[in-house]
Amino acid sequence: MSGFALCFHRDARPATAATVAEMLAAMDYLGRDGRRIETRGSAVLGHLHFWTTPEEVGERQPLVHAQAALTLVWDGRLDNRREVYRQLGGDLPPLAQLSDAQLVLQAWAQYGPRCVPRLLGPFALAVYDHAQRELVLACDPMGGRNIYYALSGRVLIAASEPGGVLAHPELEVAPDPGPLAMYFAYSERSGADTFFAGVRVLLPAQVLRVIPDRVRYESFWPFDPAARLRYRNEDEYAEQFHELLSDSVACRLRTQHEPAVAMSGGLDSAPIAALAARHLSARGRRLIAASWVFDRFSACDEREYLEPMYRAHGLTPLQVNCDAAWPLSDFKSWPIHPFAPFQNPYRRFHQELYQALQQRGVGVALTGLMGDHLYRGSERWLADLLREGRLGNAFAEGLWFAGQYGWRALLRRGLVRGLVPHRVYRRLRPRAVPPWLTPFARRHLNRGDAWPGDSPRARRPEQYFGVLALVAGVGFQERFFCNPYGIELRYPFRDRRLVEFMLKIPTDQLVSRGITRPIIRRGLREVVPEAILSRRHKTSFGPVYAYGMCEQELTRVNQWLDPGNNAWSRYVDPGWLAAHRECRGENAYIAWLCVSLEMWSRYTPAGFAFRDTAGPC
Repeated sequence: MSGFALCFHRDARPATAATVAEMLAAMDYLGRDGRRIETRGSAVLGHLHFWTTPEEVGERQPLVHAQAALTLVWDGRLDNRREVYRQLGGDLPPLAQLSDAQLVLQAWAQYGPRCVPRLLGPFALAVYDHAQRELVLACDPMGGRNIYYALSGRVLIAASEPGGVLAHPELEVAPDPGPLAMYFAYSERSGADTFFAGVRVLLPAQVLRVIPDRVRYESFWPFDPAARLRYRNEDEYAEQFHELLSDSVACRLRTQHEPAVAMSGGLDSAPIAALAARHLSARGRRLIAASWVFDRFSACDEREYLEPMYRAHGLTPLQVNCDAAWPLSDFKSWPIHPFAPFQNPYRRFHQELYQALQQRGVGVALTGLMGDHLYRGSERWLADLLREGRLGNAFAEGLWFAGQYGWRALLRRGLVRGLVPHRVYRRLRPRAVPPWLTPFARRHLNRGDAWPGDSPRARRPEQYFGVLALVAGVGFQERFFCNPYGIELRYPFRDRRLVEFMLKIPTDQLVSRGITRPIIRRGLREVVPEAILSRRHKTSFGPVYAYGMCEQELTRVNQWLDPGNNAWSRYVDPGWLAAHRECRGENAYIAWLCVSLEMWSRYTPAGFAFRDTAGPC
């Protein structure tokens, strides 16, 4: 993951490279392989290099197309390189000699912004047209890369991370309490607002076109959320799933470094590891499978599932013991993200993993993260069967469900929840405001400007929102932690082709007779060991969390959760928290959100602004 920053003076003031240099410096962890700045009149574009694909090694962005008078910065990976190359034609060098960014620049020179829908893969780009004095920003539909920006009548400031935008001297760091209220409401982010007033994030599949006297937003993903896909039998669904996931994994193995898979014993990462091992074995290579293991916390250990994967695919094990990696362990060196309030309680797990991968020479790690989102909305299984006229299946499934959970549960969860339109259901049963929120937080809850706005039209609105919500794009946060180790994380379940397929298939491919993910269990049965395919429950790291928060670090936690001089009490009722201090479940998660904000607001300059300027409750 590389990064970029830019400044475009719409009022024709000359732009200076020094300003963009400051913006790049705020994101220096993205630029392991150097940086470069290009000045074009009233626009300055800068790029931080992190080369992870063979074709981009040695590339120095920004790239300039002299004939078309274009300057481009690109952060991403192009997964349909051959297709884009064929469409270009003309007198071009061989494909192997062209980086992804060079291909995109050539496509832009021929087609302009119309080329963006043709690009497949995670990306964010910015193109400045010198002749038209137009600057264009665009992000992929899955939100695999981000662009944060601040826009006024005088200037457009944009960067790959909010820290780059906040580093611009014309922008003051000021908190926006609305997104933080949503954060404490345990609600997924929706809309373009960020934690910082005046700083917005470009929505997935969005193009922002800025010229001196006009701003235009466009969307380029033509997916119909109500689209449905119907195959003849279950095997066809499973075969297509297998093919799409395999292609997604293959695309993410294009790297100049040694690849690995962050593998647990579950149904997300194990299939990815199995497919990656097959692709690599065809090239005579073995896959490194990196996993967390535990001796002290045996309930968290998954070696009984890892061993069958090692045997089945000849994997090279890389086991990282995390017994001493409880939340807040060795706090003096605990890494805190400078521009995000949420801090992962299992950050040490990831840090130990990245360090181990770096020592093995790994540069790219595939992960099963976000696989869960593909299976949301499964409560609509019975309603879908009835809509499709599959009455026999509906009767059999309904009878089984009633036998397990009772007829009342069948009516409430199988029929009412599935047959009542989403908009109507939300009016009948509006989501309750969490009882832990303060009046200040309740006043600032913002449920407007929702993304994606067409969720109610989707076959399964919960799935559609879960897959496309900004938080599902995995966003900017993790690369702050993995880039310093030279690791790029890649997410096969975020492939656009696979996501579109999962949004269109019948609901009984997501759950059937209480068995979740039947499609992946069938589609990967030839490559994933039965011990994993037959699993019904996930492993929880709850014992590690409880040990750290309620034993080893309890004194520190109590100090931060004392309702004295703290940042969280503006949003969470101290009385409620005192009465619900638990070490497991949702209440424990709320306590961790408070601890996260306290760490961020005490130990980072941007976070300190929330203590200093957020105003009274």
